[in-house]
Amino acid sequence: MTQHLSTVLWRFREEAHSDFCVLSQSDAGYELEGVVLRGQDGQPIRIDYHVRCDRAWRTTATTIAIHENGGVRRLEIVAQPDGQWQVDGEALAVWQGCTDIDLGFSPATNTVAIGRLKLAVGQSAELDAAWVRWPGFTFEVLPQRYTRLADDRYLYESRNGSFQATLIVDAHGMVLDYENLWHAVAHT
Repeated sequence: MTQHLSTVLWRFREEAHSDFCVLSQSDAGYELEGVVLRGQDGQPIRIDYHVRCDRAWRTTATTIAIHENGGVRRLEIVAQPDGQWQVDGEALAVWQGCTDIDLGFSPATNTVAIGRLKLAVGQSAELDAAWVRWPGFTFEVLPQRYTRLADDRYLYESRNGSFQATLIVDAHGMVLDYENLWHAVAHT
């Protein structure tokens, strides 16, 4: 049985981008399912994403469908328990050992690391995320650090601390405010 945990509609602060995401839980684990609407060089783009995690919040599979220029590009990403990753059935060695997916076009996947790390207030943890970079949908490793500042607040750092943002989250770890980038305009 699937249980709804949280739904968020985010808006990107600088441009007319939005992201609608639903977080749910089942006996198998957690799922994030969303759609991003944005413009790029005057072209409308829709990105559908579905991230599946096990009960410990380890990413198991992610599907992405990019609708642009009258066509659709699909990506099927699978993470094995041994740290091996595949994209569209092909091994992707660069992500070997990564546990968490990070979709560079959405704040939703910060929830994956927050849920898995289960930090107490004052604790920090570092990880290497399997980063789907936007634009271009390239695959890179992104070193990250999360520090829990309060029950509803984290300091997120990446690129060896050169990027920092405070994340305000709900009780399920869904981002409500991603400092200077995304903010929730509706939330249940």
